[in-house]
Amino acid sequence: MKKKRLFIPLAILLALGCWVLISITLPPKWVGMSETELWVADFNHESLAQKANWVGQVYWHGHLNVSLIGVELYRHGKLLSETRKKNTYLGHNDAIDYKHTTDAVFDRDDQLELIIKWEANNHVYEESIPLQSRKRFFALPSFLNPKTSAYSM
Repeated sequence: MKKKRLFIPLAILLALGCWVLISITLPPKWVGMSETELWVADFNHESLAQKANWVGQVYWHGHLNVSLIGVELYRHGKLLSETRKKNTYLGHNDAIDYKHTTDAVFDRDDQLELIIKWEANNHVYEESIPLQSRKRFFALPSFLNPKTSAYSM
């Protein structure tokens, strides 16, 4: 009877340990926030996906409705991708994909930066978001991973 009680917690610990080990070996998640904290961004490998899928999203945390003009992704100061999203309107806590690729491979020491351009109240604004790599400890499979802010997990 005591062996049965001991087996269940050990099995749970072993499963969690394996999950952590698998999660640590996955590519890092790149996250960042603008200086004004109006924008949050991530560039994320979909965890445990069958194919290497990378999705980049920006999240608007301002209270005004804005029109997104474009998003540029830089690596070591060199333009990697440019996304034009003219007339894409975002409200508070809305998110939009800026990049979806299957061939993105970055080193943890790479310097990634996003430049976001948007319009509000007939003025054009621009912000820079440096992205930092974050190690994963509990990666959720992509079918369980909710589309939430990069800093909420």
